[in-house]
Amino acid sequence: MMRKIFLVWMMSGLVSVLCYQMQAQAGDFMLSESYPASGQTVKVPDLFNNRIYLKFNNPVDRDTITRIVIESVSDYCQLNMCGWIEYAENDTELIWHPNDNYEIFFFKPGASFKIRIGVSDLGMQYRLKDIYGEKLPITYIEFKIDECTPAIKINVSGNSLHDYFPAFILGDTITVQIHLVNPVCGGEIEIEGKIWLELPDGTSIPLISPAAFKLYGGDDISFNFIRYTFSGTEPCGYYKIGARLINAINGDYYSRTHASFSFGTKCLWLGRYGFSNN
Repeated sequence: MMRKIFLVWMMSGLVSVLCYQMQAQAGDFMLSESYPASGQTVKVPDLFNNRIYLKFNNPVDRDTITRIVIESVSDYCQLNMCGWIEYAENDTELIWHPNDNYEIFFFKPGASFKIRIGVSDLGMQYRLKDIYGEKLPITYIEFKIDECTPAIKINVSGNSLHDYFPAFILGDTITVQIHLVNPVCGGEIEIEGKIWLELPDGTSIPLISPAAFKLYGGDDISFNFIRYTFSGTEPCGYYKIGARLINAINGDYYSRTHASFSFGTKCLWLGRYGFSNN
C-alpha cells in the first residue's frame, strides 16, 4: 500500500514538473536573432555565402511557416515557395535556401527587402506560432543589398515568335548582349567571368572559360557577344545562357544571371506561319 502511495506521489510530482517546464518554455514567443538584422546593409557575396536565418526562443510550429514572406519592390513570396526552409537547433532556427531564380533575379546590388513574419489580410492576422501555441507578434526585418558591387546581365533578342520569351525557328537570328556594370563606389576590382550555354538535354558548353579581368569604378560596358542564325541542325527545345562574376582573388560570388530561349516548333508549338518542319 505504501509503495502504491509513493508511486502515485512520484508520478504527480513528475507531471507537475513537466507542466511547469512547458509553461516556462512557452512564455512569450520571440524572435531572438536574424541574419540580416533589421536595418542592415549586406553585400551580395554575404547572401550567397551565408544564408538568411531566423532564430526564436521556442521551437516553431512547422504548420505556420507559410506565414513568413519576403517582399521586394516587385515581388511578394512565401519563403517556402521561393526556396526551401532548413530546420535547425530543434526547430528554433529557420534557415532559408532561396531557389536559383530568386537569387539571380532579386539579389542584386541596391535591392531592398522586407521579411514579414506574420501577415495581415482584410483585417485578419495570420501569425507564426511555436509548438506551445504562442503567437509571435507580426515582425518586420528590413535589409538592403550594398550598391557597390559589380553585376553582369544578359539580354537575348532577335526576330523571335514572342517578345516576352524568345522563341526561334529555322532562319531566325539570335543576338546575345552582355552588360557589365561596376558602380563608381565599387572601385577597381579583379574579376573572373564565365559564360556558358545549357542545351535542351541539360548539357553545358563553355562559351567563355573562366577568365580574369579588371573592372574600374563607373564602368558600364555593353557589347554583342553572339549573333547566330539557326540552320535547323540544332536540337529542339529550351536553352539557357548563364554567366557569373566572382572575385578573382577570394572566389566570392558577385553576380549570377541567365537568359532562356527556345528553338524549334516540333516539340514546342507551330511555327510563325503555322507550318514548319523544325
